[in-house]
Amino acid sequence: MDEEGVQASPVSEGDCAVWKARATFYRAIIERYRDYLFEGEQKTVPLLKSMIDPKDPAVQKLHEQIISSIKQTKSSAAGDAIIESKALEYNYETDFDEAARAAFDYVQSLGKTHSELSVSFWLSYPQMVSLGIADAFDRALLLCSLLSSLGCKSALVSVLSLEDGSTHPVVIFESAGRDVLLDACNKSQKFGDDAGQSKAELVAGFSTGDGKKAVRIAYEFNRDEYAEFEADSS
Repeated sequence: MDEEGVQASPVSEGDCAVWKARATFYRAIIERYRDYLFEGEQKTVPLLKSMIDPKDPAVQKLHEQIISSIKQTKSSAAGDAIIESKALEYNYETDFDEAARAAFDYVQSLGKTHSELSVSFWLSYPQMVSLGIADAFDRALLLCSLLSSLGCKSALVSVLSLEDGSTHPVVIFESAGRDVLLDACNKSQKFGDDAGQSKAELVAGFSTGDGKKAVRIAYEFNRDEYAEFEADSS
């Protein structure tokens, strides 16, 4: 049923057939221009850094929702007590962990793209929010941008090399003297599960939701910096 309690019309087999046919058609078009699209989706280092954008309107809207929720919690906790309005404002020193948890929970809740295409696409932040989906890299970019918007200057997208030769992006940041690693692709990870150790120890103990272990950080970046790391030859 929808929000008004009206029974939704069932999807007919004919409708499913039409949607599948359209999906097949669109996939064929995309695959035909695969090389062209692949080239267009490549990002230089400056472009990659610029994709961390805490001022993007979609990121700012999520930011305001998180801040508003924190203010409401503070107001409810105050009850009938008279307090200065300044005390209800967002304070990075005292409120960041709560805000970061809310940001992580939101990005973690996004659906998977379930793409069967051989071409990878970068989704914009408005597309992630409106479609409610994101792939691993999109999630890391959005989460890093949100954390940055909430005042965290240390947040980095860290792309990990895995034992099978693939890569996996996570977000690592420093808060209250501890390093925190967040994997928004892993539905079972709770905020703060991977925290309190050095970055090197966090990466050494990391494995993806499907059990692939990390070997090292391949490269990491935010809007202000970018660094690549060579494999240890020893």
